[in-house]
Amino acid sequence: MSIIFYISGISLIIIIALIWRVFHITAIKNMKKKFLDEEIEANRKMIIEPLEVKKKEVFYKLNVYMVRLNLYSKSSFSSYEMKNLYQNMVIDTYWLNEPFHSDFSRILQFIGVNNLWIKDPKSREIITNIRDRNNKINKQILMNVLDLGEVINGVVTEVYSNLNKRLFYNKYEMQDRILAAAIYVLIKAEEIEFVCKILKIEYTNEEGLRHNLVGRFYENLSTEKKDEITQNGFFNSSFIISIYEEVLFNSNQYPYTFSTTEASKCTVTLLPYRSEKQLMNI
Repeated sequence: MSIIFYISGISLIIIIALIWRVFHITAIKNMKKKFLDEEIEANRKMIIEPLEVKKKEVFYKLNVYMVRLNLYSKSSFSSYEMKNLYQNMVIDTYWLNEPFHSDFSRILQFIGVNNLWIKDPKSREIITNIRDRNNKINKQILMNVLDLGEVINGVVTEVYSNLNKRLFYNKYEMQDRILAAAIYVLIKAEEIEFVCKILKIEYTNEEGLRHNLVGRFYENLSTEKKDEITQNGFFNSSFIISIYEEVLFNSNQYPYTFSTTEASKCTVTLLPYRSEKQLMNI
């Protein structure tokens, strides 16, 4: 009889411990989510609306000839990745046809000027509580993030390379899928909710989100073309999703800190030495 009571007691203790563990993990997850939401909300004013930039007529060397082209200044793209993508996807391919040229450039300019990021799926979050000299607790969340500009550069480049090998796609079909891939990556940004608030984009589900983002960034596209991009399966295309996941796996990781004090908040910057980067992996 005593053995039965002993086993029952041990079982009860294990059950109580498991229940406490579940509640503890849930409480930590909720605290992390609330903390991240508050931090992003506090910095939502940093989101800059899409730039209104006009094309300029320039002389450009195409093969061995100098030709006159209407191009956007590379300084309007703000980051190396967006300049590189504009060069590769618009100039080198000679895809200067409208509305693709202007609409694709518009989303590149927006991403280039905003430091958007994607949480590294391999990273785990660490919460630290540090007491400052004024005896106040400063909460921080440390995690690894991926630069959205680098991700979109990798995804769009790979999508183009993949489509280029399929001879049954014409130029316009390829352009539609590249526009869809760019919106697909933008939706994955952690700050997308606040991007939509700044741009006054309302949505109730993911289909509405991507449809309204297409309408906001690709203003010059016809309604028929917008519907075609958002509704014909581009966003659920297996090859776009697989390319996105592969790019995430191979992208550079950057340490990022969310803090309750502005002074200790880090920006997304590349660490100079690999050894330092390894020390910051969390």
